[in-house]
Amino acid sequence: MGSQTTGAALASDGGEELEVLLSGVKTFAQLRQIKAALQDQFKAAGTVEERKLSRNEMCLAVKTKKPIEEVKRGIASVKIEGTRLMILETMPSAVRVEVK
Repeated sequence: MGSQTTGAALASDGGEELEVLLSGVKTFAQLRQIKAALQDQFKAAGTVEERKLSRNEMCLAVKTKKPIEEVKRGIASVKIEGTRLMILETMPSAVRVEVK
């Protein structure tokens, strides 16, 4: 495998998949805003899918053909009015994000 796919999960279409582990989500409306902002950020390069949802945590999967490091930078640059996404930890195939 090339350096772009090392440690990253492969999506079924041959692209890569990055799990976005969100904590601190307060309302369903906030969750929808975050998901919509991520979908907008990656609309040209991939998809955003819900994986798990619990009381104040959520797991999304970003499936894309972009390099994983580029996706991580994209998540960090997402702008949502009244909400900040703070990257707490990055792993090879996941990123842990706190919603503030």
